[in-house]
Amino acid sequence: MKPIASHQLVCTSQPLFSSQIQGWEQILVEEFHHPAGEGKMLYPNEHVICLSLAPRPVRLLQIQGDKSYTGLYGKGDFAIAPAAAPFFARWDSDDRLLQMRITSQFMAQVATEALEMNSDRLEVIPTFRTRDPQLEAIAMLMLTELKQENLGSRLYIDSLVNVL
Repeated sequence: MKPIASHQLVCTSQPLFSSQIQGWEQILVEEFHHPAGEGKMLYPNEHVICLSLAPRPVRLLQIQGDKSYTGLYGKGDFAIAPAAAPFFARWDSDDRLLQMRITSQFMAQVATEALEMNSDRLEVIPTFRTRDPQLEAIAMLMLTELKQENLGSRLYIDSLVNVL
């Protein structure tokens, strides 16, 4: 994925692993390990899916627009933030997460081509602490590919992104 200008501030942690150097298109996948803290993010052209990888539940406060959630996140819990939606989070202990950023242009293209849907009707709903075993399985497959740093896996990753 080509770097996209965005406004972000999520602690000062660098990702443990990032697909940016692997040439994956349409998606940026990064694994983070953050100490207790807070951060905010805004990605104007990307939808964000965050999967908790924390081995123990983490107490979080999350705010997206006028909606908020306070509670525990455990391994396998997801948060979804639509493109151009400000997102704030505060956590009280070490947190591990997998962040997947998908371009809004790609989502619109898939809606038009694969779903034969008018992309103007596509809406990504802000979501806190949800579970989806299929989404988790796809995310974990991407994480495995990310850690293997297999440069020949672009077709496989493109397929996984389309399944998302």
